[in-house]
Amino acid sequence: MREGKKNIMVSVVVPVYKVSAYIERCMASVMRQTYDCFECILVDDATPDDSIEKCKALIEQYDGPINFRIVSHERNKGLSAARNTGTRIAMGDYILYVDSDDEISSDCIEKLAAPVERDNTIDLVVGNVEERSEGSRGAVSMPKKHEQADLRTNDEVREYYYVKKNIETTAWNKLIKKDMITRFSLFFNENLYWEDAPWMFYVMQHVSHAYLINDVTYIYHRHPGSITTSLDTKRMLVYKGHIYEEITNHFSKVDSKREARFYIRGFCLNYIESPESRLYAQAARKFKKELSFRHDLHNRSLLLATTMMRKTWPGRQLFHYIVRFALNTR
Repeated sequence: MREGKKNIMVSVVVPVYKVSAYIERCMASVMRQTYDCFECILVDDATPDDSIEKCKALIEQYDGPINFRIVSHERNKGLSAARNTGTRIAMGDYILYVDSDDEISSDCIEKLAAPVERDNTIDLVVGNVEERSEGSRGAVSMPKKHEQADLRTNDEVREYYYVKKNIETTAWNKLIKKDMITRFSLFFNENLYWEDAPWMFYVMQHVSHAYLINDVTYIYHRHPGSITTSLDTKRMLVYKGHIYEEITNHFSKVDSKREARFYIRGFCLNYIESPESRLYAQAARKFKKELSFRHDLHNRSLLLATTMMRKTWPGRQLFHYIVRFALNTR
C-alpha cells in the first residue's frame, strides 16, 4: 500500500492497422488527457495505408508531456500480436489497451489511475463504456453500467464477472498491472480472432484485487470495417468455435461450473447456426460434464435441445425456436 497520493506510470498501447479514417480521432483523445504521467506506444502492424504517417505528423506538432513511441512489425501479424509487442516493451506499471478506431475520455487515465495511486495492490481498474455508431451524433447505447466497487478477493472478482456480469469481456478500457501480465504470461493468443474473450477468461483466474469506477472512460465506435461486421457468418462461427475450444479446454479446477454457466448461452446461440464442426461438438461435451441436472437444469436443457436440433431436419426447425426463445427471454 502506498502512503499518500503518487502518480503511477501508465503505458497506453495502440495497435495501428488500416485506420486512416479514425486514427486522428484516437490520437487526439490520447493527447488531451488530463493525466500526464504516461507513455503511448503505437504499434504499426505493417499497415498499408497512411495511418502511421498521420500519427507521425500529429506527434511532430505535439509539444506536451506525453512520450510517444512507434514500433513497427515487418509484416502484418494481427491485433493480438500488436498488443503483445506493445506490452513487452512497455515501461509503465500499468497497461491500458486502446483500439485505434475508438477514443478515450479526456480524463480516462486520471480516473482509472486514481484508485491505484491510493492502493497499488490493485491488479485491475475498470471504467464504463459509451457506444456510438458511425454517423450517429450521440451514444447508440450504454452497455450495462456498473457502480463503484472495490473487489478484494479473486472470488469477489469472479462473482462480478461470471454471475453479476458487471465487467465487460473486452481488453480495452481496463487498467491492468503489467507485472501480473508478465508473471502469469497473460499475453494474447495470436492464433485467435475475438482474442478478448479467452484473454479475459485467463485474467479472471489471477486478479485478486479489482476496482470498478462508475465514470465513462471509453468511447467504443461501431463501424462497417470492424471484424464483426466484415466477416461472413460461416467464417465467424468457425472462429468462435476455436474460442469455445480454448475456453472449455482450460476450465479452472476450482470454478469450472461458474465458468460453464457464464459461457453456455453464447455457445448455444452460435452452435445453433454453426457448420458441422468437431470444435462445437467437443465443447458441447465439456459443457455437459460441468452442468448437472440438479443445479443447472435450465442450462443443461438448453444444451440438450441445441444438440438434438442439429441431428434431424424437423428437430432443427422445432428446437431452433425453442432454444432461441429460451435464450432471449432470460
